[in-house]
Amino acid sequence: MFLHITLHDVTPDKTHDHFLDSTVEVYQTWLMTRLDPLVGDPGTIKATDGRAVQLARTGYSLRGAPDDGVSLEAKKPAQAQLVLDPQISFDLPDDAINKDQRYLFRLQFFWWESDRGTQKVRTTFSDPTLQVFVDAMQATKEDSASAKAAAAKWVDENWQGLVKAAVVASGVGANPWVQVGLQLLPGIETLVQLAVSHGDTFIDRHQFVISTRGTGDSLEWFVVPPTGDPSASTKGVGTQSFDDLPVLEGNGNTKLRGTYVVRVID
Repeated sequence: MFLHITLHDVTPDKTHDHFLDSTVEVYQTWLMTRLDPLVGDPGTIKATDGRAVQLARTGYSLRGAPDDGVSLEAKKPAQAQLVLDPQISFDLPDDAINKDQRYLFRLQFFWWESDRGTQKVRTTFSDPTLQVFVDAMQATKEDSASAKAAAAKWVDENWQGLVKAAVVASGVGANPWVQVGLQLLPGIETLVQLAVSHGDTFIDRHQFVISTRGTGDSLEWFVVPPTGDPSASTKGVGTQSFDDLPVLEGNGNTKLRGTYVVRVID
């Protein structure tokens, strides 16, 4: 069985680039982490920040890649635009259906407005850059500033070739997980800060937590979306949709809604 997560569509409610242009170009990057196995009361699933990260993967949306995004313009009435991108797929562990075996995943989507640094932002959220960052975190005993400097140097030296090579494979499940073995949450913020320094506007983020529990012949799973309210549990193959989640730029010029779909597929 495997998980498939996609940003299904985006509805622009308000868009503004500058006084001559009401169209914005938007794209997403993402970070998926597999956390310590969930034990005890499933109600504690929302307390993910203190859990050690075991594995991680990164990627980005492909529309408009490598140096642009999806063009969005608010109209009345507001109209949803189908994107189906990013699409993230990965196999669940072989023992996921074993009785009471639990797995916990955290998926973060970061929304960006394309400007002059889009290729570098995408490179920052590529698995090779993540590996460089994790190696530097471990070598410096989790000194995020030193790790950020190492990752920044890597991006500056490799972003052109890396984006061209990675754009085909990003997000389709072909890339291996990066072994992390440390608390990555501060590192996540450092990666975001590094991406912001490339010049594109960081708009907003969404976080999903996905929990699976083996039943012996299948699995039960549920999702905690950005609203914080756990979804109903689904057994085995199924689809859950999370509609019209707000995406708000800090200055209020861009207001969007994103709909995500999470599937378990046999």
